[in-house]
Amino acid sequence: MARVVGIDLGSLNSVMCVLEDGQPRILTNAEGSAFTSTVVSFIDGGKVLAGQQAFERAHSHPGRSAINWRRQLGTEWQFTDEGRIFGAPKIAACVLMKLKRDAEAQLGEEITDVVISVPSYFGAAELRATTHACTLAGLRPLRLVGDAGAAAFAYAMHTNPCTETVLVADLGGGTFSVTVVRIDNGVAEVRAVRGDNALGGNEWGQRILAHLVRKFRAHNGIDLGRNVPALVRITAAARTAKHELSSMPSTVIEVPALATDADGNQLSLTETLTRAEFASMTADLLDRCRALIAAAITDAGLTTRDIDRVIPIGAASRMPAFDALITEFAGDREPYRGLPPEQAVAIGLAAITGVLDGTVRDHTLLDCLPMPLGIAVWGRRFATLIDRNSLLPARRSIFVTTIADNRSRVAVEVFQGISDAVKHNRLLGVLHLDGLPAAPRGAHRIEITAEIDPFNRIRVTAGNPSTGSGQTLIIGSDRDPSPIHHAIQASEEVELHPDQDAGTRREQHTESSSPEVPARRRPTESTLDAAANHLLGHHLSTHPHRWYGGSPLLLYGVPLAVAAAVLIFGTVEKGLPGTLAAAGLLVLGLVATRIKSFAKAPRYLLARAKYARAAKPGTGFRDAQLSLFEHGVVIFGRGATTVFRWDTVTVLQDLVETKYMWYLSDTIASMKDRYLLTDPSGGSYRISGEFVEAGQWGPVIREGILAARLPGALAAVEAGQTLTFGSITVNRDIVTARGRSVPWSDIEGIRTQRGFISLRVAGQRFSLVKAPANAVPNIFVFLELAERLRVSAKA
Repeated sequence: MARVVGIDLGSLNSVMCVLEDGQPRILTNAEGSAFTSTVVSFIDGGKVLAGQQAFERAHSHPGRSAINWRRQLGTEWQFTDEGRIFGAPKIAACVLMKLKRDAEAQLGEEITDVVISVPSYFGAAELRATTHACTLAGLRPLRLVGDAGAAAFAYAMHTNPCTETVLVADLGGGTFSVTVVRIDNGVAEVRAVRGDNALGGNEWGQRILAHLVRKFRAHNGIDLGRNVPALVRITAAARTAKHELSSMPSTVIEVPALATDADGNQLSLTETLTRAEFASMTADLLDRCRALIAAAITDAGLTTRDIDRVIPIGAASRMPAFDALITEFAGDREPYRGLPPEQAVAIGLAAITGVLDGTVRDHTLLDCLPMPLGIAVWGRRFATLIDRNSLLPARRSIFVTTIADNRSRVAVEVFQGISDAVKHNRLLGVLHLDGLPAAPRGAHRIEITAEIDPFNRIRVTAGNPSTGSGQTLIIGSDRDPSPIHHAIQASEEVELHPDQDAGTRREQHTESSSPEVPARRRPTESTLDAAANHLLGHHLSTHPHRWYGGSPLLLYGVPLAVAAAVLIFGTVEKGLPGTLAAAGLLVLGLVATRIKSFAKAPRYLLARAKYARAAKPGTGFRDAQLSLFEHGVVIFGRGATTVFRWDTVTVLQDLVETKYMWYLSDTIASMKDRYLLTDPSGGSYRISGEFVEAGQWGPVIREGILAARLPGALAAVEAGQTLTFGSITVNRDIVTARGRSVPWSDIEGIRTQRGFISLRVAGQRFSLVKAPANAVPNIFVFLELAERLRVSAKA
């Protein structure tokens, strides 16, 4: 029978282990070491190096070497080398092929089957990317096991406790995870998992690196932030210092010949770093670890006193500060160190290979789901199908329905994550269910079923019992896990069925997924159709007119009544002179309400004349709605729709915070939430405080346009193009306005004040525009672009 190898695919190093005669055996690589570096380096001729050779070459060729890529699995991250593009799975495959060759050389046989470790907090997308990496390397992963779970299983095999609750804290080079495991007569059951895929020993090293760069700049006046060769050498010194501080109270860091001064003299770095200083500069990282450990214990329904044993593992777990943290949770029992921290995972994986081939019969590992699995429901909320920490295998069904009348098709989007809003979770796939018979909104009862097997493979099925139709989505295959880009019509979204149990409803923590959403908060049918025709994507929210279905009597009636009373009183008492005097008082009172606005920006209100020419949802549009979508906005009023896409709209935005209705200053939005939207054809629409919750829809408009426009603007500038924002022009090196050009490197700050944009140059303010800032098209794109160019030039 072919051997099965356990591979701990780490962020910095990888370890291989096999089970021989019931005992783990660590395999060495071609260099004779148990640890294989996960650095991948590219050389001329299309050749690839992995392991120690790549690690050594990375010092001299950092731009052609991929480092710390493990946390990028399942993301859109790419590494480019001389025009060739590599995703994280391809980088991982290079390392796995190196491990495969070394294992075959040592065992004398071909290796195809493996058990691979993954960070315990990896979700389905990351697991799929890892599976794909194995396929590219010619390996078949029989099981993907969380690092901490594998270490707990190694502990169970090594100590064979009868009944015990253990906590495994795994601080690796690039990730941190904590797992609570209940061991009962050989069965290790994972009860809770928490983690952070962007928290590892690398973050501690980066703090030392930043500290050394600051010290060098303070001593020599030279910033090494963009000196890549110098940074590579300091990074290596920081890594050495971190290791030395694990066993010594202080260390001296010396890096010679980092730069030269104006006279050509070489400048070196010599700095003493104490363990106390190191602990101080990384205290917040330790707090993040502490919070995750406490959360995992709480998720398991336990307290610290219920933990029988704490097991620290991972290359970075030897740091004294982390050791002290682990001791906090260990209480009066010493943390378990009977297994080598860097090899504990690989030993556990080898034991699991024995479970799979039948040689280990009295022990087993039961895993759990690290993050909730669910679907998107109306309002872009997350409806949980299978909750976090559910024991695998798991299965659960919920019922959904349509959000519009006579819809023949619905889209079921499957997500994984911890947020109530799906935009913050990871999209795993989309199911389209077609052929639904015509029926009113809410009439269909569509069953969504999710199943997860013991190996974390996910199967989601959408079925309509009335028609017998159904679709299935399988997540966890070895196909190329390319990022999922999709655009569904808003009217294809689903919401929870009215018959769905109340418990599931409470899990959503939102009213927007409930079918009892008020009509004024639901987009009209014409709005949904307009959004679909313009490919606006998901519906986010709908904001009705402030006077929706009501009368604006307070808005106009009260001031008119007061004005009429003053005029009548003046006429009755004093005749025509009294009327004129009363009218004069009213005018003076109106001017008084505007004095503050004019004082802030004398030309500001004059520039608003252009706003008056655009369409506007006034009191005659009391049925108006503003509906936000992923890629644009639809404004509905008087039976008509107006559509603007974020990638084509031009926006003028008011920036002065001045109320335009003094007597309703608490209920009317400030001018900063006023926008003039113009489409490429020249059609314009003016929106402001007539729509409720301007503080919610205003930022969405800004963020939507920024997301659609800023990447293109940055790319254009980097390509050497010049961009124009009204009377302001921008390129990679300078900004030009009012006949003056200023290099980005000379600019100390950018701000808007009293409706104008100004730069701070050599301690002096320079106003970019004679006209107010609300005359600058897409001003928030300009401000973000300008700040990035300024910071880049300073760096």
